[in-house]
Amino acid sequence: MNLQEALDLAVQHHQAGRLREAEGIYRQVLLADPNSPQVLHLLGVLSSQMGQGEAALNFIRRAITLNPTAAQYHASLGAALATLGRIPDAIEVYLRALVLQPDLLDAHANLGLALMKLGRFELAIESLQTALRIGPNSFKLLDALGSALSQAGRHEHAIEILQQALVIQADFAPTHLTLGNALMKLNRLDEAVAAYRAALAIRPEYPEALRNLSGLLSERGAVDEAIDLARRSLSLQPDSADAWCNLGRALHRQNRLDEAADALRRALALESRLPQAGSELGEVLLKMKAFDEAIETFNQSLEIEPSAIVHYRKAIALLQRGRRKEAIAACLKAQSLGFADHKLFNTLGEIHHQTGEIDKAIDFFSLALAIQPDFPPARWNLGLLQLLKGEFRQGWLGYEARWKANGLATPARYLHRGLWDGSDPKDRRILLDCEQGFGDCIQFVRYVPLMVQRGGKPIVTAYPELRRLFRSVPCLDEIICPPEEIPPFDVQSPLGSLGRLFETTLQNIPADVPYLFADPVLAERWRGRVPRDGRIKIGLVWSGEHGSKDSATQPPALASLAPLGAVPNTWFCSLQKGPAAAETVAPPEGLQITDWTAELQDFADTASLIANLDLVISSDTAVAHLAGAMGKPLWLLLPFVPDWRWLLDRDDSPWYPSMRLFRQPKIGDWQSPIRRICRELRQKLKAAF
Repeated sequence: MNLQEALDLAVQHHQAGRLREAEGIYRQVLLADPNSPQVLHLLGVLSSQMGQGEAALNFIRRAITLNPTAAQYHASLGAALATLGRIPDAIEVYLRALVLQPDLLDAHANLGLALMKLGRFELAIESLQTALRIGPNSFKLLDALGSALSQAGRHEHAIEILQQALVIQADFAPTHLTLGNALMKLNRLDEAVAAYRAALAIRPEYPEALRNLSGLLSERGAVDEAIDLARRSLSLQPDSADAWCNLGRALHRQNRLDEAADALRRALALESRLPQAGSELGEVLLKMKAFDEAIETFNQSLEIEPSAIVHYRKAIALLQRGRRKEAIAACLKAQSLGFADHKLFNTLGEIHHQTGEIDKAIDFFSLALAIQPDFPPARWNLGLLQLLKGEFRQGWLGYEARWKANGLATPARYLHRGLWDGSDPKDRRILLDCEQGFGDCIQFVRYVPLMVQRGGKPIVTAYPELRRLFRSVPCLDEIICPPEEIPPFDVQSPLGSLGRLFETTLQNIPADVPYLFADPVLAERWRGRVPRDGRIKIGLVWSGEHGSKDSATQPPALASLAPLGAVPNTWFCSLQKGPAAAETVAPPEGLQITDWTAELQDFADTASLIANLDLVISSDTAVAHLAGAMGKPLWLLLPFVPDWRWLLDRDDSPWYPSMRLFRQPKIGDWQSPIRRICRELRQKLKAAF
């Protein structure tokens, strides 16, 4: 066998992938002809393919030294440099090759690929297009060009090129993946799903396709499959931050908040600068009411990537923590970044409501509704402020939005009967549903006697804690506590809707008190236990059932009531239920308070104790409503921004004639109204004695 025949055999082995056999023959030929540029070139190409990068460079450079005008040799040197990651050097060599031979296909193609690695996509596109003019219908070139176009943001053209590539070779999964990515960028989601599924049909364990299809299906609501795909992707690439992010987002959509938070934290642990994971985690934490961590997470996300929606969500978290000035700033920042959503203006309205800037709040709620008229939270918020200002006709309409604002489809809890529209109730059995809190139910049950006067036959569904109390309502014969069987009825109404249905205004509020009464037998049991020595007997309530951590609405703690203990000739007992009742174990110095609340099992028991008192001093609680409904003197401690029913700028309540209002002059200041109460108590005692 002569040298040429040996070289031909080596090339055959090389082309067939038998690299070791080819290498052995190349080296034998090179020993016989050490200055053969052709053999040196071929051996250099082979060495590069075998991972022997430095040897490859040495062989090819020797070939170029012997034949410096061979453009292919320069192109091969560039390829060897690129394999070693020396991309700028490779580009320089490709350009030198093209000077020698402008139509060299390999040089144009590889130059395009090298430019893509440097992110210089437009130049890469030019090189790849030139290569395709020289060698049209090349799958590899079309695939590379499609990828470059997609990464350059030219998605329409990318899709066209990738589809051409797939006509030539349809069984290459990465091309389907790239096509799916381009289609998703153009929001052609059905086609993107099909492309990802095609990639997975070819390569079922393709982590990138599993991951991307997972993210897309999660957004389209196919959450179960999205979770399965994300987990499959993670089984193949457990350190994929994007896959963990997709899993977290899908779990979030199933409201599996703890699991979602864990997955998103894993994503951020792997890639701290992954803004979509940070923003998603912040939203999850917001729903978990982990407001401080949510704020921190949103801040970290914003450091990486400014986002209007993240600024807005941060504002919501800040608002929940009572950091209103910062919340306003975050809202305005979101607006400056182009977020002009109705939800933004609703949030700004809520902030100004909490700071007592009622007219500003009304303006923002109105703006939200101008953008999105069918937005129940803003309608509800606006209605509350209209009621607060005494504009009842408009306010009652907004008050009805409480259903949709809280995610409920209809106020008709019992779907087999319709809602009462306020028409003549005569001889109609009307089911009245206690759909809100205890205090609301006590306030609105006042309408039952009016309904009876008009010939209606009310049935009330009540909480068990209210059943015995509501038996004292005149003419109320039927009280049901679900899940007890509901008796037949004609129409229904939420109890809280009766203000609208009876066309209540400030001028005609039904305020005939008492309309609730203590059971005489129960009241008699307390008569001998409360003191009869001339002291003013005062019941105290200082916190709602759940309290509040927001300084704008936080009720006074028992410690705040300590000055009352210095008022002479007074006796105090607790009417406080719930967690705050434990504060009587260690009352503030100077305030002696009797606590019999363990014996108060429901509101009928509480009413029987109140009946033996001279005065109730309370924060805004159900007990305050109870005392007012009984006609008992009641001094109500109100935050600077009160609930709608207490109105503005007045010391009395048209709902409860026996009530006096003691308002905070500013947010968080309970000392001022309590000092005023102490003065009033002393004056009351002076008048009595």
